[in-house]
Amino acid sequence: RFVGETAFSSGVWVGVALDAADGKHDGSVNGRRYFDCGAGRGVFVRPSQAAALDAACATDHAVPLAAALCHEHKHLLKDLMRTVEAQLRDVGAFERAAVTPAAAAAYVDAAEAAAP
Repeated sequence: RFVGETAFSSGVWVGVALDAADGKHDGSVNGRRYFDCGAGRGVFVRPSQAAALDAACATDHAVPLAAALCHEHKHLLKDLMRTVEAQLRDVGAFERAAVTPAAAAAYVDAAEAAAP
């Protein structure tokens, strides 16, 4: 949607409108509009990170399906990471705390609830 220099950083940038709301903006940065897209669907990348789709790829029905699945998978993994990080904080807190029967019982309950 955009190729050129920007006011927010030196060098050439490529403005991309994403199919999913995985972006950072709507095509405007710091009050300056570079291109139009939906909220949260715009990103800027360096030209070395961008590639044009050929006509066959752009019209193939598998491409948007793969993009949608990738979007869902990424968010699933992010949710799992948040859960794992919370559990690691709980483990660390238990390891640092004075062990009491009540603290041990609480940790066992939490660990069993988190187990698959």
